[in-house]
Amino acid sequence: MSGYTGRKLIEYTWIPKSKTYLREYREFLKLCKDVQNKTSFFNDKLVGELMVKKKAIVDRDSTPDSYVEKYKEKSIGNQSYVSNARMLIRICRWLGWITKIEGHAKFILTAYGENLTKFNGSFPSEIGEIKESELMEKAFAKLKFYNVNDSVQYRNPKFKQRIFLNMLRVLNEFDVCSHYELVVSAFVLKDERNEKDYKNVIDRVKRLKNVTITIGEALAECNLDCKLKSTVTGVYDGPKVMLSFARQFGFVENIPISSKLNPKMNELYKKMYRNSGYIKPHGAKFVSHITEKGRRFLKENYQNEVIWYDELTDKIKEAAILCILNHNSKKIKLSDAIKSGFQNSIKNLSKQGIIKSKNDFLTLNILTDFDYYQDVPYEVRPYVLSVIKRLDENFLDTFDTIEDVMETKELFISNSSEKDTCYNCASPPCKSYSSFIDSFGASDRFADRVCPVNCISIDNEGNVEIDRTECVGCMLCIMRCPFNAIKLRNNYAEIKKSSKYEKITYGDKIKKTEELMKSVGSRNKMISLDEVEIIIKNFEGRITIPGKEWKKDKYYLFIRNIFRSFGLGTSYTGSGGMKTRSDVTIFTPFLATSEVKSPAEGPINLKAVRQSFDAAIQLGTTLTMAIGSNTHMGAIEQERKYNKITPSVKINLIESKYLHFLVLIRDYLSIDVDSIKRMLTNNSGYFNKEALVKFIESEARLKDIKTSTSKPIIDLVESIF
Repeated sequence: MSGYTGRKLIEYTWIPKSKTYLREYREFLKLCKDVQNKTSFFNDKLVGELMVKKKAIVDRDSTPDSYVEKYKEKSIGNQSYVSNARMLIRICRWLGWITKIEGHAKFILTAYGENLTKFNGSFPSEIGEIKESELMEKAFAKLKFYNVNDSVQYRNPKFKQRIFLNMLRVLNEFDVCSHYELVVSAFVLKDERNEKDYKNVIDRVKRLKNVTITIGEALAECNLDCKLKSTVTGVYDGPKVMLSFARQFGFVENIPISSKLNPKMNELYKKMYRNSGYIKPHGAKFVSHITEKGRRFLKENYQNEVIWYDELTDKIKEAAILCILNHNSKKIKLSDAIKSGFQNSIKNLSKQGIIKSKNDFLTLNILTDFDYYQDVPYEVRPYVLSVIKRLDENFLDTFDTIEDVMETKELFISNSSEKDTCYNCASPPCKSYSSFIDSFGASDRFADRVCPVNCISIDNEGNVEIDRTECVGCMLCIMRCPFNAIKLRNNYAEIKKSSKYEKITYGDKIKKTEELMKSVGSRNKMISLDEVEIIIKNFEGRITIPGKEWKKDKYYLFIRNIFRSFGLGTSYTGSGGMKTRSDVTIFTPFLATSEVKSPAEGPINLKAVRQSFDAAIQLGTTLTMAIGSNTHMGAIEQERKYNKITPSVKINLIESKYLHFLVLIRDYLSIDVDSIKRMLTNNSGYFNKEALVKFIESEARLKDIKTSTSKPIIDLVESIF
């Protein structure tokens, strides 16, 4: 790889391939804090071992103890959990959340990192009026390459740019860009202040879009060789990681470019990717488009002028002045600064137009975000701080700290006798599974989320809200509300609000919520049979809209949460890095695996049958499923072949509409964990309408349910399916 050092590319903004789920960064910082509280510092080995213990990282076929034991005799560099922690620490250092201290590989949280450890639950969370997403967005706006929190030997002073902002800057120039177009533009940009340098990278993308050069030729202009696989995979990681963060903030969205949905764009990228070594013409599946929110974020933050520490003349003193002036928009008394020996520093900064003096006060003359934790190199920070204290003795104490969440005040119902009304519960069950609120994605992706599209939120007053523009009407939230406050209205979930709320501390809110749930009990009513057909047909139509079909995360969450609704201990285990073949796994009170095909992935097919069988063998169970929105005939034949060879392994081919139906009518038939175990054990092959009717009839007989109850349900099956 041309210009490769073994750690990163010299001529390229190398980003470590790391986890990108922002909620997990917050949880990772909590692990770092746990170690820091015990030892006064942390490092990749200590945090890595704790990650294994907490199942933040997992290893196929290993328990946490055996995972650590497996790598015990290997060098640090070959211990996978240590490498994982190291990459996360490095990203967090770039963002100013973690910094190095004196000594070999010792780190601590900064004030910014400490603040993020206060948040809980789904991302983004809020504490009073403080929004977690805004704190993180601020860090990404200031993410610089090269970075003063990085180890000295790995800094590359050739680069003077804010990579996250410059990626958005390039996207803002064009309608869409692929990962590799960003590779040869934003990620090779050296100095963002150099207009000629910026024009060159933009012109390169224009030539790509005009098909006057290929991606391979564009990479060659950047001294990158597309015929080396390590180069291609290495440079792809940069935009992959940064775009993932941007999508979670809502700054960027994916645009599919399949030949079916977008034939012209698909043809363009085939031409662009031709003759480009390991970058194949069929490789582009989607491109990225900047949203209006992304444009606003770029405009608001790019206006800040960047001041680079290594370009300061009297570095220590000038950095001290800039840190004080930028922090909380402070002023410095000119006479005090002169008495303290800052004359030359004031002269240098004034000459450059960075500061100005008026009425014996120094203030900033430009918009800048020069920051103690993100612009001052960690190795000189103690010296800068000692100089800062000449003018501001309590400088570090003035960094904002988030008050204890238990003391924040939120709205809660003041009339608990008011029926069928939202109480604004603490940790509302319609939004989150409280027992999974601090779980890591390595053991269960989006573990605490109830709504597959995450459209339930809590505002800074404590109000529980449903975003109707995002709701797809699956109604899983209705089945979680203990007070029957969520209704089906015009095919959407809607919360009934009270006019009588009071503000109490969050600590008291937790106690009162628990007391109410014990005294009042669950008022949740069964979903009307008249609504079941409407819900299923509406939902199925929304998740299969051409070009907007549900992808893995939303669909897998929906399937997992259906099984949870029956009382089963179920996890989404099929995301990248989880080391398991099972997509959605039932762990308790019995073990069952699955291969899930989202509407975007296609029907249950031959491959899905094989993968569901492999998942069962890997985890050692005889119960497994292939789940999807519809079923290919070939899959039915394939299951029959497997059944003849290994009849002990029950492979159920189940379409999600049948599972959805069962969860909506569960209370009429008292469907519970034993019911689902019977369904999976007594059936194999295609679980069709006839199989559904047989299951309903058998459950009704077993539980001695009256025909007047079961027959309308069977009639409903005939009507819907």
